[in-house]
Amino acid sequence: MRERLRSLAAAGLTVLLMAQGCMPEKAGVLRSDWAKMLAETLFFDASADGLAQLAAWGVEIEPDHRRVSRQEACQNLLQAYDGKAETLERCQSLGFLSQNKGWLSEEEARSSLTALMRQMNTPPESEPELDWAAAALWGGEAVPNEQGQIVLPPDQGSQRGLWFTDPQTNQIYIADSFVETADQIIASVHEEQPEQWLSQMQFKLDFDADWRQAEIEPYQQDNASLLPVALTSWERIEPQFALARQQFEVGGAQVSWSITASGIHVHAAKKLNNGATLQMDYDLSDLHPAIEWNGSEKNGRLQLDFAMSESAGLTRGVSNTLTSDFSGIDPHDLLASLTASFTTARKEADTIIPIARIKLPVPQFPIVDLLLTLQLHCYAGGKIELLLSQEGSLGMEIRGGVLRPIHQLENRHDFIFQGSAKMTAAVQTSARAAGISLMDLLLQSGLRGVMRTTAWIDQQGQKTKTDAGELPLDHQPVQASLQFCSDLNVHGILELEYNSSDSLAGKLGFGKMVSILNENNATLNPHGRTHLENGIFVDRCTRGKKTSAAEPTSVPILKTDRIELEEVQLILDPNQSAQIVVRGLPEGVSLTELIYSVEDPEIATVVQTGKVRAVRSGDTIVTIEDASQTYQTSCHIHVRTPAS
Repeated sequence: MRERLRSLAAAGLTVLLMAQGCMPEKAGVLRSDWAKMLAETLFFDASADGLAQLAAWGVEIEPDHRRVSRQEACQNLLQAYDGKAETLERCQSLGFLSQNKGWLSEEEARSSLTALMRQMNTPPESEPELDWAAAALWGGEAVPNEQGQIVLPPDQGSQRGLWFTDPQTNQIYIADSFVETADQIIASVHEEQPEQWLSQMQFKLDFDADWRQAEIEPYQQDNASLLPVALTSWERIEPQFALARQQFEVGGAQVSWSITASGIHVHAAKKLNNGATLQMDYDLSDLHPAIEWNGSEKNGRLQLDFAMSESAGLTRGVSNTLTSDFSGIDPHDLLASLTASFTTARKEADTIIPIARIKLPVPQFPIVDLLLTLQLHCYAGGKIELLLSQEGSLGMEIRGGVLRPIHQLENRHDFIFQGSAKMTAAVQTSARAAGISLMDLLLQSGLRGVMRTTAWIDQQGQKTKTDAGELPLDHQPVQASLQFCSDLNVHGILELEYNSSDSLAGKLGFGKMVSILNENNATLNPHGRTHLENGIFVDRCTRGKKTSAAEPTSVPILKTDRIELEEVQLILDPNQSAQIVVRGLPEGVSLTELIYSVEDPEIATVVQTGKVRAVRSGDTIVTIEDASQTYQTSCHIHVRTPAS
């Protein structure tokens, strides 16, 4: 009875303390952290600027250190979604939160933000609409002469209020009077600022890109910002094969592209001086744009749903030529000449490929169109194969003068990096009305891999450390005095630049650059391993410890989670022997139960004590595993070519 009274008293005291605020609140997300999470999700910016944008977007949060209730979070999510914090039930129906009482947990916060992005990046289906009386009076693209006149064909019509646009200068011209003759109409015009004129326009459109109606403008040689292009004529051909195609040469690369009803395909190949071939392929399909504009309220949307595939590769193993053929290498300055050779080869492979400008008209509303500009960029050195496939949505939403990036992608990637390479596709998309850019988006996506290498040079028994830059490591150079340790960084690239100064939105101050995927947040290293020693993935480099051909040295065996070797490569002369030294073993595995096997016994042999004997010049691999085949590692054996 006494124990029961103590329990009741303790429970009553707890309730009293909680009521007076003396007990800690239940764990949950702080308002300050919730505000940063929302700002990061909406604007990719959790700084003070991102929080200011969040407030301007209409989301009301006091970023203090109190907990966020589910009810508060629900209101914030609805404010972010469409500015309407109507009912808590609506929050549930949109899939943001399943409960409306209690504190918001971190797991709920993250899942609710994912649901918010899914809803915001999926515009509701609606009928196309264009609310702009002046649209019917657009006379097309034209530039007046020195007298301020535009000459029209006799069947153009001479209705007062007719207006024209110059897409090069984004200038608008309004017709004041007309003089008609037998073969032409002369319109006297005056200028008007596009910001004021287009601010009256409202429209909401989404459509499947109809490539059959595309107007294609191949790049010309006088485009100063790009490499010169030697063009052959592009042609429209039978639809069962392609709608248009083109072949040309740029920067030594042979390029061909074609447009079918579903999208565009590009193939490029460049023959390099060392006999290798750099190849690139790019596909863009299933393009579905959504465009909204309300100039008076400063609202807009440019969103692209698409599927995209990029691939690049260097065939015939450039690194073999660079690191195994010493005919062009200076033996007195081996490392410097080797690095210079690779740098020269990579510069030779560096290729920018301009493709075309493609204008896609909007069905039912010819005054609106979508202008795509496509350019590829690739460089590579070493053994390189890249593949990137993406599908999803990218774009922007402008609400009340605040820009929100749209990013919702699923991707698949595959790669082999034994060198350095970068592959990107740059696609600029401009939503235009009457030939004038309202909003534009520059998308650069792809993969980049950098192999940063340190060389250890043995000079009279002393190892010295030297930065070797971005050497490819398909094979170790045939020099026992050199040992390489490399750090590999493979990462995705996704950079978005919104509303350049050429667009109306850019002139209104809605320009922005966002790096969504980069080396800090999109690492793609295989199995999380970033270190290579002489071209072989290792957990850590041996940092220049020289391989010895002497008898086994007594090394304490460490307890590790894998089989670890003192050296991952042995460099031997024919008929020379060396010992594979084990420095670490997992729990329960003994040195005597290890099994050694060699890939090519004609190059080297191994016995079950781990002793290797070189037979003839070449490369092979010795595999070491435990009796149960649970753990396995390998040692690279390089046998030098005898000096002639």
